Amino acid sequence: MKRFIKPAIAAALCLAAGVLGWKAYRAFYADERDALLQQIRGFRADAASYEKELDKQRAVRERLNAIASTTLGKQFPRVEHRLRTGLSRVGQDAGLTEVVVSSSAAETQRNPAATAKGMNTGMSKRLTRSAEFAIVKAQVKGTGSLPQVLQALATYEAQPWIHRVQLRHIFLPLVLVFPDRSTLRVIPQYLY
Repeated sequence: MKRFIKPAIAAALCLAAGVLGWKAYRAFYADERDALLQQIRGFRADAASYEKELDKQRAVRERLNAIASTTLGKQFPRVEHRLRTGLSRVGQDAGLTEVVVSSSAAETQRNPAATAKGMNTGMSKRLTRSAEFAIVKAQVKGTGSLPQVLQALATYEAQPWIHRVQLRHIFLPLVLVFPDRSTLRVIPQYLY
């Protein structure tokens, strides 16, 4: 039996050294490594989430750029000039004569969401404080033949920078007697 005591002690010492080594390995290296690996996984998940959001932001930016392409500018004098020039050019290109363009001052508009039912009162107040956009109304009058008038009207309605055509009026004075005296009156609206 004495011959089994020394190997048993040696085995117990080896086992104790192994357990102690394992505990030291876990305490000084493996636990910190696992925590860092978990952190890396979290960072990668966050990075993937940010990339998805960036993709969404690109789509939003593209939509905003598409909307911006229908604008004439940021400052009212430039907007008014471009609006009047564009409206006059469309009428003249359609063959209208005596094209007269007039415009009104910009009317600021509040955010329509401010008056939505169920809107938080604080948010509603913030939305009503500032103007979201302005509407510039113009009036175009021109004279020409009926086909020219109809072409001008269709061209006005097709322009991406004219956001709304509020009134369309075509005056047809005795087409057989005065074939070139049809009059077009249009009130387009531009949002900026």
